[in-house]
Amino acid sequence: MRVAVIEPAATKTSFESSTVQADKPLAIYNPSRAKYLIAFENSMAAADPAAARDKTPLLRYPSGNTARQVAFARRFFPRPLFDKILRKQFGLA
Repeated sequence: MRVAVIEPAATKTSFESSTVQADKPLAIYNPSRAKYLIAFENSMAAADPAAARDKTPLLRYPSGNTARQVAFARRFFPRPLFDKILRKQFGLA
């Protein structure tokens, strides 16, 4: 039996609605947290719906265009460059 791994980028689900916020967030992270939350909201606005329907299951499924682009970048970009792009995308660079 093969197990598939779904590799989503931004995917519209109700998962984030059950996220628990920290009781006492550390103030030192407020600027980074604010930038991340803006990037997260922008990602959710353009997110793809969650779906995995295939008669011939694959080991990995990038979910949507963004996930395919990320999978491509992860495969071909050097790790430091890939990490730098992610940090920039989430306002953490």
